[in-house]
Amino acid sequence: MSATRVIDLHVHTSFSDGTYTPSATIEKASNRGLAAVAITDHDTVAGVQEAVEQGHRSGVEIVAGVELSAVAGDKSLHLLGYGLQVESPELLEKLQDIQKARDRRNQGIIEKLQEMGFTITMEELEVCSNGGQAGRPHLARLLHQKNIVHTPEDAFRRFLGKDCAAYVPRKTLTTGEAIAIIRQAGGLAVLAHPLTLGLDDEALVLLINQLKKDGLAGLEVFYPNHNRESQERLLGLCRKFDLLITGGSDFHGRNKPNIRMGRVSGNQTIPYQLLDHLKTRLREDLCRPS
Repeated sequence: MSATRVIDLHVHTSFSDGTYTPSATIEKASNRGLAAVAITDHDTVAGVQEAVEQGHRSGVEIVAGVELSAVAGDKSLHLLGYGLQVESPELLEKLQDIQKARDRRNQGIIEKLQEMGFTITMEELEVCSNGGQAGRPHLARLLHQKNIVHTPEDAFRRFLGKDCAAYVPRKTLTTGEAIAIIRQAGGLAVLAHPLTLGLDDEALVLLINQLKKDGLAGLEVFYPNHNRESQERLLGLCRKFDLLITGGSDFHGRNKPNIRMGRVSGNQTIPYQLLDHLKTRLREDLCRPS
């Protein structure tokens, strides 16, 4: 891959579960020589405008994005949306509904923890999330800060993981609903880190086939957990289903300290050419009669 014009199409800020503000995130991207970054916060586009403004100052191109959780059968997965019209009233309304469901889940988890005798409040969670989209990672960090657990990972093992005492299931979109939200906002939907789903070849092909029918546009091929062999497997699927190839680090700042923005498996970089292809597809969709 070219060492020039490096991009990262999977970056989180403090508006979801990253630790840096959009401005600080883009400043870091500029310092690392990145040409473009996609802001893909969970269930919100609230940080995109700040990132765009910093991008103008820093010379970094910003792709308006989002990451949505969805379910396909018994599998939970993440879908990345790119090229969104972030001021779309329909998009903002749908995201607000998702955020309200997240808040109800957080309140349920906190009530369970309180019933177990732990002193923890929604107000403390809001402080911990810096006013961004709060979720289980923030609750884990808060439990660690209050010395209830030894590490945030310990919080998931003891309280927050599935089937644990404080676990509350989350209302989740179907993949069709999530892809529709992205497409209706003028964006393209990409399956995030497909190989973290742990599916064999047959099951992965069946999943991608269904998602393609729902409007899936691409696969995240280049990702920290995808080695060269995994990348080749996914590239083959992109060819088979005529899907876009994307890549990103899944940068979260201090919450994922081993992840470097603009770098994936084996210190690979992601070429700007992938963004060119994505923008071409966005233009084609814009010109295509509805």
